[in-house]
Amino acid sequence: MDRFDAAAAILVVAPKRKVIKALREDRFIFETGLIEPDDVASTLSKLDQKISIEQTNTTGWLVRSELDALPASGETQLADAYAGRGIMTAINPARPYQLHRALVVEIRQASPRILLLTDPDPVSNLGIGKGENALFAIELIEFLGGDDRRIVFDEAFAGSATGPSTFARLFELPWLALTLSFGALVIVIGFAALNRFGTPKEDMAGVAAGRASLIGATARLNLFEDSGRAALARYMRHSLRTVATGRRAPGTTDVERVTWLDKRAGAKAKAATLNHDADALSKSGASEPKAILNHAQHIHAWRTEMLNERD
Repeated sequence: MDRFDAAAAILVVAPKRKVIKALREDRFIFETGLIEPDDVASTLSKLDQKISIEQTNTTGWLVRSELDALPASGETQLADAYAGRGIMTAINPARPYQLHRALVVEIRQASPRILLLTDPDPVSNLGIGKGENALFAIELIEFLGGDDRRIVFDEAFAGSATGPSTFARLFELPWLALTLSFGALVIVIGFAALNRFGTPKEDMAGVAAGRASLIGATARLNLFEDSGRAALARYMRHSLRTVATGRRAPGTTDVERVTWLDKRAGAKAKAATLNHDADALSKSGASEPKAILNHAQHIHAWRTEMLNERD
């Protein structure tokens, strides 16, 4: 109503019916029921806090009206107590002294003028064709607007005209396929998450922390295929050059170093023999890992003896 402050007059049509279920959505055919009177009064509380609503059968009632056309009688929704002027009131002949009930009431006379139609049936698709309802609707608009023919319709209470819920549509084609796919995805994610819970698994066999396990793993890797033979040749050259440096042996080639060391060193093993055997084992494809390890131990013992190192 705040949007129509500049209007000359405002007609407020109270809600009455709600959709229970859709019978034919394509043709807008619904099964309807009545909204509770207290809920209607709560909706109209912005107009008047004292308004109360009653739904009753007005067949045979007396009508006092400032309009010529009278709406069709039947199950009618009326305002029981109001603070405005009754434009159209209904009187129960069985209780003529009871407070009159209004179908059309003027809530405010000042600009903008406000009228309330308590029952929407006479101006709705449901009842516009009954009796004098169509003529009543025309007279009501003319009575409200006077000479001003500009009319604006604004539906402010649209919650009761909805079809099936969005949740229900998820189980209808074509959305059913999407719902099933999403459900399957949730199940797969749930099973995948089960491994994150429960009793902790034992450590994998053969995996241990520490320097010893690292050395052992490196040694096993070096023995894989040709790695052991290549490592033996490199170890022999490295040991020979280390001993030659430590004993200050002259010469620029391994042969010259071996010759000098064997002549002047008093080791049990000979550098020439160790170098020859290491070369032979590294070039032989039939060398066993055990033989390679044994010869590496001999080289280590010779190096320790030549440099007076501790084993």
